[in-house]
Amino acid sequence: MKSIKILLSDPRHSTVGSHSNFIPINIGYIASYIKNELKDFDVKINLTTDKERAFNRYLMHHGMEKGSGLLERKFLKVLQ
Repeated sequence: MKSIKILLSDPRHSTVGSHSNFIPINIGYIASYIKNELKDFDVKINLTTDKERAFNRYLMHHGMEKGSGLLERKFLKVLQ
């Protein structure tokens, strides 16, 4: 059985205030749909709302270190 790792993120502002600490239900529905459609695969899905965690996992998966330059600037620009 082939294994697939998926990171679903709903990045939010990291400020103090009335922001929710809960994972939005929409990415939960997406995760459920993916698992249902890919029954022949061992699917591991991580859900997060933390943009730093998502970015660090992306870099780790691709064998890069934080502060690698252009890729980091482009990725963070998309999240802002």
